[in-house]
Amino acid sequence: MNFRFLGYNHFMKKKILDAFYTYEKIKSENHIKSTAAITLPMTIICNMLHSSGKHIYEKYGLTQAEVDMLFALHIYKEGLTAKEVSARMVFSSGGTSKVVKKLETKELIYKKSSLEDKRSCLLYLQEKAKKIVEECMPLFRENNKYFYDVLDDEEKKFLEKAFKKILYSIAEKKEK
Repeated sequence: MNFRFLGYNHFMKKKILDAFYTYEKIKSENHIKSTAAITLPMTIICNMLHSSGKHIYEKYGLTQAEVDMLFALHIYKEGLTAKEVSARMVFSSGGTSKVVKKLETKELIYKKSSLEDKRSCLLYLQEKAKKIVEECMPLFRENNKYFYDVLDDEEKKFLEKAFKKILYSIAEKKEK
């Protein structure tokens, strides 16, 4: 994969990565706590994953935010309120409203009154959106292989466990 089109070519040079990790090691040896050795690579990888998958969602005339919402609604098949989508996706309520309107206009989602609270609506996928999500999943999986194939199964499990721990911790703090 050629990362030149991703705008990350300068990050991918080994000497720059070496300088960054050497700097972080010196700081940690001096007992200066830093999470930059985790945060910066995680941010770079996340941005690269999104950028490298751009061709997939653009093929369907969608934005990353729209695809993210479709995937969230696909996972939570029982329907979600816009507020729940916003909480799960780290969208502002205004951002969520814009994406909901766009997806409704594209006839990819629909609203249905909640049986529990008549004042709120639940969002659901239209059949057309379900088909898009099902088509996109293997494409994203294949696209992301490039990033994760360098890891063995144990390393993948460790990363999954670490991210799960962080995310559940955040969720618990938000519920309090």
